[in-house]
Amino acid sequence: MEDKVKIREMQRSDIPQVAEVLGRAYATNPIMLATYRGKQMLATRIQITFGAMFRYQPGECFVSELDGQIVGGMRITKWPDCQGMSVKAMPSVLRAAGGLGPIMRAMKHIVAWKKHDPKQPHWHLGPIGVAPEIQGKGIGSQMMDVYCRIADENRLEAYHETDRPENVPFYERFGFKVVGEEMVIGTKIWYMLRPAKLDK
Repeated sequence: MEDKVKIREMQRSDIPQVAEVLGRAYATNPIMLATYRGKQMLATRIQITFGAMFRYQPGECFVSELDGQIVGGMRITKWPDCQGMSVKAMPSVLRAAGGLGPIMRAMKHIVAWKKHDPKQPHWHLGPIGVAPEIQGKGIGSQMMDVYCRIADENRLEAYHETDRPENVPFYERFGFKVVGEEMVIGTKIWYMLRPAKLDK
């Protein structure tokens, strides 16, 4: 499948399709389930949030195409722009939350994640995802290769959080190590860091 997959920079016109794919990809993530707690149309809520993120938040965004169809997406952000929320994104995020409870729970995990974020220059990953029906085919690995190459070219650390235990060994394959763990709104979070490549 690898020779059929193309990783390219995201265009503004790609955002609706990428957000839809990532909405479905993240609908079973523990932190999302804990945040929305039984809210209906979870994939759509996540889709709206990611759509606003891609439109208004800083970062470099990429899509994965398989036979010309978008099947995955990724956003990486250079410190110190990796934390915080654009004012322009807030109306969409609040609409997607559907109430005060999800907003308060989302704020708890955002605050926790920010506390662990490295305080020196680095690249930060999030989100990254592949359409559920074709996960496990190496598409996520190809996006990770792009992420790691950019970090290496900039000689910077690479960092992210994950709430899926099966993701920990996946990211370790790319040189990431767990540098912290904690429970956030009843969900275990792993904080992972990949050292900067300083050799020429």
